[in-house]
Amino acid sequence: MQSFHTIRGFVEESSASASRAWLLRGVAVLALLATLAASCERRATRPAPTTPTTPSAPTAAGTTSAPTATPPAQSSPSVPSQGVSQAPRFVPSQHGFAFRNHFPGLGLPTFLVGTEKRASVPTRGGPAFGLCGGMSAAAADYFLAHRSVPVTSLIPERGSELYEYLYLRQAESIGPGIATAVKIVEWMTRNDGELRTRTKKELESIRAALDARGVAPIGLVLARFGGPPGANTPSDNHQVLAWSVLEEQGKTVLGIYDPNYPGDDAVRIELDWSAPSTGPVGRRIDGRGRETPVRGVIQVPYTPKDPPREPV
Repeated sequence: MQSFHTIRGFVEESSASASRAWLLRGVAVLALLATLAASCERRATRPAPTTPTTPSAPTAAGTTSAPTATPPAQSSPSVPSQGVSQAPRFVPSQHGFAFRNHFPGLGLPTFLVGTEKRASVPTRGGPAFGLCGGMSAAAADYFLAHRSVPVTSLIPERGSELYEYLYLRQAESIGPGIATAVKIVEWMTRNDGELRTRTKKELESIRAALDARGVAPIGLVLARFGGPPGANTPSDNHQVLAWSVLEEQGKTVLGIYDPNYPGDDAVRIELDWSAPSTGPVGRRIDGRGRETPVRGVIQVPYTPKDPPREPV
């Protein structure tokens, strides 16, 4: 994929290489996916099962622990992540961003920020959006460049070098020719049985990416058209960074860095191949045992980039 240094460059290059119809389509999808408040603020639907378990992470008082399908972050460093067991291991609390994926505003590019001002959009208590794809790709960039992410828990301000980099990586995460966005929308039209089969196929390339780099940005299909509120539009889906994969007892467990849960090493995706095909194939579980149904998992195209050296 073409490498860009600014979101303006991304848009200008798209304008030069695309027909008017494709440009309008791209801008529409970019605006839709950039406004990710629903997916970035996605609520846990119910607590995880409370069968006897070994806690996967410290839990708050009164919360239940997650099942024993814990990701390698909670195990000894020798637990393999496919072919990268001897390589430096991604740890969300060390290599992920310390701030939460919640940015105030409408999600427009900075060079269009005047639109928000003219619309009198409040900076506090108003609309918000997420950059889950940008944060996942950027965390991978820093990890592969052997550089530390900024240690601040403060959300980067619009116009800062780090913010612009996250926004650019978000735009690039929708794929060349918006292919990833189109793929997610197409998956939303399929039933759970079809997505189960497709997810198995996607895991082949996800495993290969983990073997090669130790990290792999992935998309989580959480919504369906006609589904319940909060799970029925393209913006209700999500992107995270996988850092491990483990097969155990008929399940595939993906250890993930989820920008919605900064500092949580226990967040994971459990794909249960023995579950009925009439329901979601998996679930996302955080360190407190809260879970969200996952209908499908896709690999997100990713090319490493050199992240800002002075991110704060």
